[in-house]
Amino acid sequence: MSDINLDLITSYNAVKNNPNEVNRLLSLYHKHHSKDYYYKVKNKYSNNPNEITAKFIYLNKYSFRGIYRVYKNGQSAQTFSGECYIKLHIASRINQCSNLLHGVSIYATDFSFI
Repeated sequence: MSDINLDLITSYNAVKNNPNEVNRLLSLYHKHHSKDYYYKVKNKYSNNPNEITAKFIYLNKYSFRGIYRVYKNGQSAQTFSGECYIKLHIASRINQCSNLLHGVSIYATDFSFI
């Protein structure tokens, strides 16, 4: 599996290797959820793959129409909607995805290079 979106690939790897930590961070984000907190998370920079993943999922869940967008400079272009566009129990879905991703090779590259 490959993609040129580094946040997406980082998220696949974190869900695959650290689902409990991703779920812990998402629970924290949901606990503090508000418009101000959304923008605080959106504007926070991190090198930690688990934090990148939780941010990626959280912003996509609560962004306007659940649409993922970035500016040319790579900064998130998502705006707050207040509505959650994923109605599933996220922790169990992350655990299911983690199980499915075991044995899958994940690359941050254009598919034509694989």
